[in-house]
Amino acid sequence: MQFTKSILLATAVIMACACEKEIATTEAPQSAESSEIVCIDGTLHFPSAESCLTTMNGLTSEDALAAFEKQYNFHSVRSLTESMLDELIECETPEEYRAIFETCTDYLKEEDGRLMPVITSVGYASIADTDGVFYVDDVKHTVCGDKILVETHDPVTRAATTQAIDYIAPWKLASDTRADSEQKYTDKKYQSGKYKVFARTNVLRHVVAHNQNGRTIYTSEFAVQVHVSGQKKKVLIGWNTYKEHFYVENLHFDINIGNQAIAFETYRNTFFAQSDGKVKNFYVTIPYGTGYFSGPIIVPMPQNLNCIVHRARSNGTGNCGVLTDINCCFHTPLALLTECK
Repeated sequence: MQFTKSILLATAVIMACACEKEIATTEAPQSAESSEIVCIDGTLHFPSAESCLTTMNGLTSEDALAAFEKQYNFHSVRSLTESMLDELIECETPEEYRAIFETCTDYLKEEDGRLMPVITSVGYASIADTDGVFYVDDVKHTVCGDKILVETHDPVTRAATTQAIDYIAPWKLASDTRADSEQKYTDKKYQSGKYKVFARTNVLRHVVAHNQNGRTIYTSEFAVQVHVSGQKKKVLIGWNTYKEHFYVENLHFDINIGNQAIAFETYRNTFFAQSDGKVKNFYVTIPYGTGYFSGPIIVPMPQNLNCIVHRARSNGTGNCGVLTDINCCFHTPLALLTECK
């Protein structure tokens, strides 16, 4: 199946997961007849796939998300998750922490001693309501962890079918001997004194669907997402999430999608991104390629992640930070990075 591309317009949940299934006939609420984004009963409705994906690409910073939510009188699952994290940071005893955390498990999870959002994609988390729902045209989408659930209707019977679609690309690391790998991210850590900085890197396939002449069309866009966060040593014992200025430097990658090789920054070591003030979570999301992939079949995940490399640091760690190197980018002579600038 050949996929057509449209021009890329810009660069920039929780429900119970379910297998693909037939469910009773339901009618999705209809968007207003407008080319604009609207918020209906707290849920965003996008007029097109391109509008949805473009919006996602523009909401990676805290300031951009706050302005967007104010404009549309909308409260995202990302904002809710951040407020829960704030509440957990303020806990003074382990008992208080555990009691509050039990109410947050649909939104936050503990991984290797730190709190992480259940929804990996900052783009999806920024446009989904507190139940994980948004609409494109009249198609309901629900973000569920590392999946997007797309509800479509048979044009004759109106029976609804929910399809669960993975949106995080697995990759095969250089050390893997298996044909396939279930690894969906790389997690790196750097510690300097009482500060730690973490960098989690994902390759994402954002998928949204709409109806066209009685059939479902899927539009996909690929991106590399770097999620940076940190921990600070407590006065007595243990570590806690903290707000800080974070930076991502020298990001470059070389990835194949189908028969198309895509490189970003071409190993020039010139990329630099910083958070807009002190934040708990800093996201750098780079859509790549020259456009969207659209068609009645979802474009497959990339098969060859040739190289992804970057350095992430915080003010607390000074000029030094954590290096991420997927599939040995350092073997490339022009991609020589060190922990310290």
